[in-house]
Amino acid sequence: MSSETLIILWEDSDTIHCLSAAKKNEIQYLMDMLKRVEEQKCIISARVELLRKETQDFSGAADAIEKQYCDPMIHD
Repeated sequence: MSSETLIILWEDSDTIHCLSAAKKNEIQYLMDMLKRVEEQKCIISARVELLRKETQDFSGAADAIEKQYCDPMIHD
């Protein structure tokens, strides 16, 4: 083998190593982003559920107030 052939193989090996490392870093970055998004989704879902429960609690109170002030039988 000539020295030029060995240099080309060595350079290709470095290139392959760099590409492999870059892909591994990209995969790790995407996995970290996915984990953060999933955590945010859980937080948002919990917040939405809390707001739904609060809305249900207030709707019951609103119905009672409406009934008390809008029902003519109560004021007579």
